[in-house]
Amino acid sequence: MSQIFALEQGGKPSVGALAGALDWTTCPQPFAQGNGYLANFAALKPAHIGHITPRVGSDGLVRHQPAVICYQDKSYPALGIAAFMRGTSERSLTLERGTHWFDPAWALHAPNFALGPIPLDDQGDLRVSWRMHPDSFISISASDVLAGRVPGELMKNAWVLVGATAFGLNDSIATPTAAPAPAYKPMPKSSPH
Repeated sequence: MSQIFALEQGGKPSVGALAGALDWTTCPQPFAQGNGYLANFAALKPAHIGHITPRVGSDGLVRHQPAVICYQDKSYPALGIAAFMRGTSERSLTLERGTHWFDPAWALHAPNFALGPIPLDDQGDLRVSWRMHPDSFISISASDVLAGRVPGELMKNAWVLVGATAFGLNDSIATPTAAPAPAYKPMPKSSPH
């Protein structure tokens, strides 16, 4: 599940119940401070959750995402990091500043991250890789999944992100590969094989 924070864009909404904070005692530099949030209904009690807050560049494009956002002295990881922690059974992260010429400005470390530390820039942001065009990914309607209209093999051993278009959030992004478009794009109806 996900939640979103208000950063530079203004506004101070505080709706829903935040969840998924890291076990850090305080929120360290260089992470951004949230001004408000839109979170899930408290009764859902999500066990694994991350934020989907983008960092919108001065040209209006999304190229970075805060790895962690601070809110009231708690540290909330990005959805991708939270999912990776869940997939590797990782319980905590450590933050280290780069010390050598070729080191990233900051890095998140964890014992179970087989691919090594997660590099961050000087603001504590992840670089969003746009190597693959958004059309390269499969989008499936949740109603098709729930109705059994999606072949089971399609999702077997796959990492699946379940999302919704949140019209109240103006849920569209501009990327280096495309103009602003909805974050969710329905696919044609499919039938089980």
